[in-house]
Amino acid sequence: ANERLARTVMYLSSDELEGRGLGSKGLDLAADYIAGQFREIGLKTDLYDGTPFQKFTAPAGSPHGLTPQPTPSKSSDAPNSENSDSNKTSDATSPAAATKRIDAKNVVAVLEGEGPHADETIVIGAHYDHLGHGEPGSLEPDSHEIHHGADDNASGVAAMLEIARQLAARNTKLPRRVVFIAFTGEERGLYGSSHYVKDPLVSLDKTIAMLNLDMVGRL
Repeated sequence: ANERLARTVMYLSSDELEGRGLGSKGLDLAADYIAGQFREIGLKTDLYDGTPFQKFTAPAGSPHGLTPQPTPSKSSDAPNSENSDSNKTSDATSPAAATKRIDAKNVVAVLEGEGPHADETIVIGAHYDHLGHGEPGSLEPDSHEIHHGADDNASGVAAMLEIARQLAARNTKLPRRVVFIAFTGEERGLYGSSHYVKDPLVSLDKTIAMLNLDMVGRL
């Protein structure tokens, strides 16, 4: 189990995935990896047109607003120039991003229960996106290096997958259904979880509990 946890964290936080920013190729690779793990575990994944991907569109902009991201000015003689780098905004906070929408997807899988409470559902979730090369919310907003996101939240995804693996390996079925969800767009504005609540796989009146795994790497 420890080796599996480590492999997942190392892959999701690798340079190849480039920080798993919303709308990035790296985030798509992460989604494919999680879907593959769900299938390997034996969970039900043919949920959305034969796939585990709950697709939607999310705002490209950040809910943090149009906050300039200051960088050192190229010219010390004109620090307030309109062309100065100090007045540039990040892609996530540019005026164009305020109206643009991008494709996004949660990754969902189901472990069915058995018995009189089998129609009741417990959700276990973790967000799989991170900050890419930096955006509002980063502790280093001026850095454009890869923000790997090992703890936030590769650790939560790894824990969710291991929980799924252990529950699926039981000799007897659980008394309730468990829905596993890897949410996207959480760093940018809780977009994935908000979309799921608006369009749940199982109606909310039959969802009795939700466990969210976020930044568990130091526990």
